[in-house]
Amino acid sequence: MRNWVEGILQHDLHNLWRWDFEKLKPKENESQYHDLEEDFEMQDGDTSAQVGISCEQVHTMTSALSDVRVPFGVTRIPQWLGQTKEGKIKASEWQSFFSIYLPLAAIDILVGDMSIFLENANKGGKTCLLIENFSALVVCTHILEAQSITNFNCLHLKEEYCNYCETSKTLFSGCTINLNHQYALHIKSQLRKWGPLIGVSEFAGERLNGILQSIPTSGELGSNVAVWLVFMANNVCF
Repeated sequence: MRNWVEGILQHDLHNLWRWDFEKLKPKENESQYHDLEEDFEMQDGDTSAQVGISCEQVHTMTSALSDVRVPFGVTRIPQWLGQTKEGKIKASEWQSFFSIYLPLAAIDILVGDMSIFLENANKGGKTCLLIENFSALVVCTHILEAQSITNFNCLHLKEEYCNYCETSKTLFSGCTINLNHQYALHIKSQLRKWGPLIGVSEFAGERLNGILQSIPTSGELGSNVAVWLVFMANNVCF
């Protein structure tokens, strides 16, 4: 799961879509640009390979994120996401961003006027290919975060991921294949052997550690704190 969330998704957003580059000027914000890269594990892609998404479109999608409404219980993304570097995005926020927020915010930008979209599609434009590439990534993300897995899901994941890789080669000619992309080829076999990866990921343990570390102890482990620790260990849902 960490390989997918902190590798594939971040790489696609940062290196291929060049998210938030419209706010970074190479000369004035050079140091800020280097700071931004530190939050991403994969930085090998050629940023000149970006195709099909202009800075204006990225800015419009960034603004549209605030209009997306989700029901209670769905992880909400930070308001600053895609605008400035204010902190590191959590894994659950990446999943919610790619599986819910970004598809809703991007549909009007990628499709726009239907007549113009169909005309460009008939002319062999790359907009349809870009939608196919993005949709394949979203489908894979939904399968990976599913609570139950079937053989059909495993085959569907392999098909969509291969489709994502092939369309990426066409759209982003300068992008490179990284270790995270190669590792993702084994996810299908992992799903068949282990079942839903959300059940064997380390995110639940990390979340529990964060909850425990947030308890103020004043340097002493009193009886009340000990009771709370036992209560949380027995009742926190993974």
